[in-house]
Amino acid sequence: MKEFDLRMLRRLTVCVLLISLPAQHIAAQTTGDSAREAATHLRQMLEALTSTGQLVIEQSPIGAANFMGQFYGARQFRPAWTDSRDVDDLIAGIENARGDGLSTEDFHLSAIYRLRSPEGLNPAQTASRDLLFTDALVRLGFQLYYGKVNPSSLDANWNLDRPLVKRNPAEVLADTLQKGAIPALLDSLRPQMLGYTKLRNALAQERTVSQQPQALVPEGPTLRNGDEGERVVTLRARLGLRAGTAFDDDLDDAVRAFQAGNSLTVDGVVGRQTLAAINVGPEQRIDTLRVNLERARWFRDMRQSGTFVAVNIAGFRVYLVRDGTIVWQTRGIVGKTYHKTPLFTEDMQYIVFNPTWTPTTRIVRNEMLPKIRKDPGYLTARNFAVYDGSGRRIDPHQADWSKHRQYRIVQLPGPENALGRVKFIFPNSHSVYLHDTPSRNLFDESQRAFSHGCIRTENPIELAKLLLADQPEWQPEAIDAVLASGATETVYLTEPLPVFLLYWTANPLPEGEEIEYLPDIYDRDGAILKALETPFEAIAF
Repeated sequence: MKEFDLRMLRRLTVCVLLISLPAQHIAAQTTGDSAREAATHLRQMLEALTSTGQLVIEQSPIGAANFMGQFYGARQFRPAWTDSRDVDDLIAGIENARGDGLSTEDFHLSAIYRLRSPEGLNPAQTASRDLLFTDALVRLGFQLYYGKVNPSSLDANWNLDRPLVKRNPAEVLADTLQKGAIPALLDSLRPQMLGYTKLRNALAQERTVSQQPQALVPEGPTLRNGDEGERVVTLRARLGLRAGTAFDDDLDDAVRAFQAGNSLTVDGVVGRQTLAAINVGPEQRIDTLRVNLERARWFRDMRQSGTFVAVNIAGFRVYLVRDGTIVWQTRGIVGKTYHKTPLFTEDMQYIVFNPTWTPTTRIVRNEMLPKIRKDPGYLTARNFAVYDGSGRRIDPHQADWSKHRQYRIVQLPGPENALGRVKFIFPNSHSVYLHDTPSRNLFDESQRAFSHGCIRTENPIELAKLLLADQPEWQPEAIDAVLASGATETVYLTEPLPVFLLYWTANPLPEGEEIEYLPDIYDRDGAILKALETPFEAIAF
């Protein structure tokens, strides 16, 4: 009986060991099997993406096949999104991208909410979840760094290359997940350029304002100092003044400040244009800010450090910026709506004092020939010289203007020269440059789109003296002397100087926290806004 009991005890011990001890081993083996199965699914899905170029998860196309292959191949296709903190950081980053004017659904946010926890997912679903999360982060990083919209798809003149990423993106993502550093990564991808944070802050402010009731100033007769009534009550509220029914000096000052900040005629009178601008609601401001945040991402190389010239075409202003601070600015004149000043960047190389001007063939044909045929003395009276094909100067009265292409027309230096006393050359395919002008009265206009595309500058001699301050032989006295001589002189800059031709309809460049809202003189905002609202295509890289 005792021997039987001993045998039973041994059998029970084995059963207990089989039941209790292997349980952990079996769970680990099951987890390991699931991870291997998920890795197999990941590999198969990425092979399909690479070979067909198509993979859809949660009704969202997955892209970046080469990147995905590098990233997952380096980790033997093991799932990457196993730490809930990384998932939380990804979701917060996507939600925060709304503050950049981006659409959260471009980054699969609804699907990520549903798949936030991996609990209950089979290996195939785990693989799909992982790819979806990685694709979301890639999309978000791409849009923060480059912008959602390809500017060259909207403007054939665009010449600014997208900056290259210095590190292998797959390695960057691997390091980021290993360190739990998604927030730091996303912050580093945002433009560090002048004004980006101001635009983000303004967008947040306008979204707050949009939640509040908005009273518009009703249409009616022009309002001016001395008027009274309910429309004045609403006008005061729109401009942030204390309640009242009188159009007093305080309101007059507020109207003038508003006009100055919105590129309107500063007269203190609320006419049709000023009223329309005052009644612009937060929804329109939000759209404008989203568009200009996208433009800021295109010009991410316009950093806080260094010196450059910036032209805001929509605001008719020229700026000299040093280390993030505007050190000089002046009014400008830009291209007419049918001679639009293009957006691009090039390096300024030299300055020409007392320049000559050679009109383009189009200007000669469309604007000058009718006047020449009517009066051949037109050219002589305006200090133009005419040269034949051999370079010989000829009398304009003797020229055969039916064959005008065989002649070169050049306006000599002088007070009537269309380029004034100085021009700033940053060689480009558009033949666009900054220059002086004899038509000084046009700078007093609030809307200054009068040129053929070049930028006329109100105080160009000041700019020249600032740019040549580092050259001892070209101090202000030397510049004044060469201008007085009338002789054409070319002076090269010590180093090439970047010139950015921008188009801010929400201008963040002025000092302070206020954004300068400007008319969309070339009707360019609408196309960008439409593209921002269009679903984002899968990235191919």
